[in-house]
Amino acid sequence: MARLILNVDEGKLQDCALGTHPVSIGRLPGNTVVIDHPAVSGRHARVSREGSEYVLEDLQSTNGTFVNDKPIARHTLLEGDIIVLGKHTLSFTLA
Repeated sequence: MARLILNVDEGKLQDCALGTHPVSIGRLPGNTVVIDHPAVSGRHARVSREGSEYVLEDLQSTNGTFVNDKPIARHTLLEGDIIVLGKHTLSFTLA
């Protein structure tokens, strides 16, 4: 099953399984993945399933969303992609 893993200081902070429902990422408590840091927007990004693929979208965040060190507006996730929001990293895995 596909997952997003939020990493902090070389350790896993949160593990979020991805299914058919969109996963929201941001600073506000209503998000699926909450990252309480001022560099992360209230509603920063979203991962949605499209067919057999997972797509990450930046939700017009203030500081942007990066995948493998490149800024993105929309990106189809691949095994091992590293997502950066503010100073936090999430890894995408299909395992």
